Amino acid sequence: MKLFTIGYEKRALTDFIKILSSNAVDIVIDIRAVAFSRRKEYSKKNLAASLKEAGIDYVHMVELGSPKELRDKVKADENYDDFFAAYKKYLRSQPEAIKRLFALARENTGCLLCYENDANRCHRRAVAERIAKKSKSVTEIGHL
Repeated sequence: MKLFTIGYEKRALTDFIKILSSNAVDIVIDIRAVAFSRRKEYSKKNLAASLKEAGIDYVHMVELGSPKELRDKVKADENYDDFFAAYKKYLRSQPEAIKRLFALARENTGCLLCYENDANRCHRRAVAERIAKKSKSVTEIGHL
């Protein structure tokens, strides 16, 4: 099983959907704490409708979003080592969400969604790694 991640930063919605489709993604799992964007096409309702038109399901898992205090701290100090350590600790407190995500990823070709283009600066990398660690069936994590 392959699990993808994607950030929509600097991507046109049409390109975003083409990337998902070309990788046979059939469900986008939005792990933003707040599924709202200044770019209206990436806000929850609009994004879900556009994905549905393309034959891709959408799920918002707010409980896997990065807590506001962690987001604020990393914006201020840009210390990603501290951010990821704190987020991984937070993630351990969300076992039900991880189980739900694991089930979605096992049954579908899933893609974790957040804003940042660079997965190395985004909590979605930590979530994907957690799922891969939990399951020997995740053979690859692809960052689109």
